[in-house]
Order: sequence, then structure tokens, then C-alpha cells
Amino acid sequence: MTLNSVKALDAVSRIDVTLPTLPSGSSRAYIRHFLRGTSATSYATMVMVGPDGSSSVILERLRNGAETKFSEVPGPKLTAGKAFSLQISAVGTNPVRLGAKVWAAGTSEPSTWSALATDAAAERVTAAGPAGVTLYASKSGSVTPVRFDNLLTASTTTAPSNTPAPSPTPTTSTPTPSPTPVLTDYPGQRLQAGAIAPGNQSYSVPATAKFVATTGSDANTGTQASPLRTISAATKAAGAGGTVVVRGGVYHEQVLIYPHDRLTVEAYPGEAVWLDGSEPVSGWAKSGSVWVRSGWTTSFDASPTYTKGAPDGTTASWQWINPKYPMASHPDQMWVDGAALTQVASRDAVTTGTFYVDESADQLVLGSDPTGRKVEASTLAEAMSIRSKDSLIRGIGVRRYATSVPMMGTVSTYFTGVTLENVTIADNATTGLFIGAADATLRNVTVRNNGLMGIGGNKADGLTARSVLSVGNNSQHFNNAPVSGAFKITTSRNVTVTDSAFINNSGHGPWFDESVYNVTFTHNDATGNLGKGLVFELSDRIIAADNTFIHNADDGVAIMNSGNATIWNNTIAGNGGGIDITEDSRRASDLSLPGHDKRQPLPDPTVPWIVTNVSVANNVVSQSAGEYLLRVADWSREFTGGQMVSQSEGNLFHRASATAPTYVTVWSPQAGAGSKGYPTWDAYRAATGLDASSLLVTGTSPLTSAYQLNSQYASRASSSLPVTAQVAAAAPRLAQGSRILGAGAR
Repeated sequence: MTLNSVKALDAVSRIDVTLPTLPSGSSRAYIRHFLRGTSATSYATMVMVGPDGSSSVILERLRNGAETKFSEVPGPKLTAGKAFSLQISAVGTNPVRLGAKVWAAGTSEPSTWSALATDAAAERVTAAGPAGVTLYASKSGSVTPVRFDNLLTASTTTAPSNTPAPSPTPTTSTPTPSPTPVLTDYPGQRLQAGAIAPGNQSYSVPATAKFVATTGSDANTGTQASPLRTISAATKAAGAGGTVVVRGGVYHEQVLIYPHDRLTVEAYPGEAVWLDGSEPVSGWAKSGSVWVRSGWTTSFDASPTYTKGAPDGTTASWQWINPKYPMASHPDQMWVDGAALTQVASRDAVTTGTFYVDESADQLVLGSDPTGRKVEASTLAEAMSIRSKDSLIRGIGVRRYATSVPMMGTVSTYFTGVTLENVTIADNATTGLFIGAADATLRNVTVRNNGLMGIGGNKADGLTARSVLSVGNNSQHFNNAPVSGAFKITTSRNVTVTDSAFINNSGHGPWFDESVYNVTFTHNDATGNLGKGLVFELSDRIIAADNTFIHNADDGVAIMNSGNATIWNNTIAGNGGGIDITEDSRRASDLSLPGHDKRQPLPDPTVPWIVTNVSVANNVVSQSAGEYLLRVADWSREFTGGQMVSQSEGNLFHRASATAPTYVTVWSPQAGAGSKGYPTWDAYRAATGLDASSLLVTGTSPLTSAYQLNSQYASRASSSLPVTAQVAAAAPRLAQGSRILGAGAR
């Protein structure tokens, strides 16, 4: 197989290879990935695979079919059915510097090359040529068909070497903060999280930076005096460790962050940079009660699930589309004088403030008079695909892209070590940001008014989200489940979220689901969301401490089929329910169910999907309505409440009256039986033996309007448990050994 459409000279090329079965008998499989030519004349990395999975990595030159082997080294142990990545790099002409790598696909790329060589011979290959791959087997035995995926060839000026490249000189960020927004509906909220407004950033500009400007040209050199026009061209020109500086303006562009390592893309100091997926629309003609723009051929995928072309689900309460909002998955967007319009399903339904895309007639139909007004529509689907590991994007705004659900995110990355800093992602059709690789960092990021979800992530091991603001997402009103709202992470390990705010999202606040392991969730606010404040589902190990969960429509905190949860020093007030800890029939031992982390041994012993060893301490839980302050229930009737919750002490519970909420707790008293509601404090404590050191207040709330304990109850902190070393390490504002009720002051 040869990629004839792309010819490269100085390049690095990688392909993922899967052997469904290993060679049989005494056969060997030979997989060759080549550059600068064909299978007959080129440079190649070849992997030789034996029946036991042992491998050798060979770096070679082919000239008219004759092989010259530069190096042969032992390769990794390979496994049938598991992909490995095969990479070759060739840079220069006299000499040609070569490198080869092989590693397990989906893991971090090795920092060193498996084999290196320098070719100065007369037979060296000095002409540009395509990349490709070949497969053959030795004559004895057999090899089953091989799967090839993700062939990626990119230009590079960096010759392969195992001498570490110098890191780019760190620059100091001294941004000027924008004014802190105030959410007047819910006093006491900390909303200084999120990005500073585009145009207020101030990052130093390296002398070697490549520049982009709206007045530039991609034929230019990329200097400040001769800027490029597109960010994609600049990232290609910058090279590994380079910096791209974007001058102020609006860029109607789908950006590919080119696959060089350690790229920085940043806005010029004090200038506002926006990637904008919309553009002005003119040429309207009145037609009855509507206005029509003919010749409209822009079309987007409207698939309602992550699988392109698949219909919505049919399982009750597990469909993406809310029947009240049937156009939710249609990414088309329009604005008149900056005000968003609503898309409708037919021409007859068009009225003032709405629009319809008539694909059969190639027409855009508008219900508001466009005369003398600015009309804009989304014409691009994706803003930025970050394909450069260990790279930094900062000071940039992204808005108005018509991203479809299967595209995962308007901004996305599947490469490790990416950092976003002071980035605003707003008013896009579905999900704003998607993280699909390890070790990402989100620092001062705002996701606002995106159609489905603010931030999504999968296989995002080591994700750190600090000072994230997720507000007003799921603006298209998808159902809460299976996906919507503020922030959802699945199938990931070692995730940290801190100093962040999740406000007024039409769905859940932060949601960790489907085999997420080891979450630190501290010093955050989840307020006014139309689902639950925090969801930890089908997962294991979380410390949720020093958070506030205020006025969410459903439970403040929900632990579902998840064990080893430490719920300490949170303020949970005015939600549809208090703390909800539940088990159902799903178990990780059933491999037919979705939600397993297939990177782990299955069933994964670290994430059994069983509620156990939950600790609830030093929380303030205040409810004036709903069914319960605390619920611990196993709907599968396998476990008792005592088996699910190991500790509940030092809490302060508040109910408005003896019947509001209906019960102090709902509890599973014994296996094989249903849950039971306890309307009185004494009955609950007598039945469970828990909360002996806790306090129940009935009547006036113990909280101030800023959701801090009033003076009468602040002194009761002595009844709380001393903050443990584990909790203090996760939530540093809670000093070890201190006695504190609820979340710390904001």
C-alpha cells in the first residue's frame, strides 16, 4: 500500500498495525513502513514478528529491491489483536539521518528511537517520495490478514536523535484578569474561575516565533513583518518546540495543529483572537412571510449519537433527543444582530426568531426580517484538531462552529500532554472541548453555551482541570442521559478537578462515569444545574472535599455503583435531593455491559462497580424539599446500607420541618429487602448506628445567604471529625487535624 497523494522528503511517518493472530509454525511476519519512494526504492522501518510475539526492529535502505540493513535491534513483545505503532523518520540529503521506533499503540510515544542511522553512501535516497507499507511472510507457515490504521506522514526539520532536544525557553504569563462575573441568582458563588476575556492576555513573544495575521498570506515567510494567513500553515512552519503568535482578529478557519512536538499557539499580547465558525449571509429575498437565501449548499451531519449515521437509542430514559427539542442534534446555527435563532423542522414552522434549512431546495429560510441587520450562519464544523503532543494553546477564543455529535468536540485532541490556558469555547453546536489522550491540562478554560456539553473526555488519564468555568451548556436541551451538561469524563484514571465552577448547565454538573478510577474533586462549585450537582457512576475511588453543591435540580451528590468514595467537608444545600448513594444490578463482572476500560484486565478488579467503603463526614446538608437528606439504597437487594457506607459522622443536617424533606434518610436495612425511609433522626440513628456525632437542625437554615454557617452553628464545628491527612492532601485549604463543618469560605 502506497500513499501516492503525498510526497515528502524530510518527514516522519507513523502507522498502527494489528496482527489478528501471530504467525504459525516457523513462519515470520515482516511489516515494512517506508518513506521517500516505493517498496523497491526507499528508506524503511521493518518489524519481523515471530510465532511467540518476539520482534526485531530493522532500519534499512532499499534501492531497486536490494536491501541495505543499517541496524537491527530487539523489538517489543507483540500480542495478537493488540495494535502497535511503527514509525520512521528521514531528514536531510547529504547525509540522510534516519530513525525507527516501535511501541504499543495508544501508549505514550517513546522519547528515544529504537534504531538510528546515517546514510552518506552514493546509493542514498535523496528525492521526495510517498510513504507506504508492505507485508509478507516467510514461506513456511502462514500469516492472517493484517489491519493497518492511522497512517500519518508529516514534514519535519528535526533529524532523529537520542540526544534530548533543548526545551523551549519558558515564558512568563502575566495576564490581566477580566472583571469577575457575578451570578446574582445564587449568591455566594465563586465565579472567578475560567478564562480571562480574549484580548486581555499578555504572553512574551519569542524572537523565532511564526506570526499569523488576517492581513497575511500563506505564501509569506511568517515573520512579524511578513505574517502567514492561517494558523494551520503557521503550525506546520513552526517546527518542534516552536511558537505561533496570532495577531488580533477573527479567523474563519478549521485549524490543524500540525504534528510537531511542544508547539505553542498563543494570541499576541493585548489583542483578541477568535476562531469563528460563522460568516455573514446576504442575498435574502422576501417570500410570503419569510425570507429566503437561495443557493445554500452548506450541510452538516445531524447524527444524534456518537456513531455517525446511527439512529437514536430506543431504551426508555436512555435516548439522546428530548422529544420537546427534536432538532437538538442538527448543528446548523444562525444569528441576527448577534441574537441566536432557533432551528425548526419544516418551512411551515418558520416564524420570527427561527430558521429552516431546506436541503432539497438548497435554501436557507429565515423568519426574521434581515433588512439592515447583520445575519450570520455557521459554515464550518470543527475549530481545532490538536495533533501535537506536549503542546500549549493559550489566549484564544473559539465560537460558533456547527460541530456534530459524532465529531466529539469543536476543539479536540488525541495526543498526550496538551495544555489549554485562558481559552474560551462558546456557542458551538454540540460539545465544546474533547480530551482523548493522557496528561492533558486545562487551566483557566471557559466553556459556555455549547449545544450538548461543555467538556468531554475519554481515556484522559492524568487529566488536570484547574479553574475551569462551565456555564450554560446543553443549550439545545438534549436529555440528561446518556450525555449532556457541564463536564463528563469516562474510562480514565487519576483525574483532578479543582478551583472550578459548573453553573446553570442544562444537565448534570461534573459526571465521572464508566470505569473512571481515582478522582480528586476539591474546592469546586456546582450550582443551578438542571441535573445532579456531582455524579460518580460505575467507577471507583474519589475524594470530593471542600465543594459547594447549591440549587441543583436533582441530588447534590450522587454515588452510583461506585466504591471507595470520600465525601468530606462539602456544603450541599437547596438541591432536589441531598446525598444519594445507590447500587443497581450492573456489575463489572458482566462483560456484556458497556462501560468497561478495555485497557485493563477484565473484569477490572480495581473498578468492580460496587458501592463499598463510602465515607461521609463533616458535610452540611440542607434541604427544604424533596424526599431525603441522605439515601443509601441497593435496588438489586444484594447489599445492606452498612456494607455500602462505612462511615457517616460529624455532619450537620438541616430540614425545614419535620416533614420537609419527607425522610431524614432512606436506607437499605438488610439484604434481600427493599429500602426503608426513616422520618425521624432518632429512628435513623438507632437503626444504623451512624451519625452519633452529627447534628440535625429543624426549622431555620443554619446557612447564611452566602452559604456559610451562621454564627450560631459555626461554633458546632467541634463536633466534626478532624480532617485526615488524605483529605488535607487532596484539599489543601482544609488543614490536617482541623475541625471544619462544610466547605471552606469562598
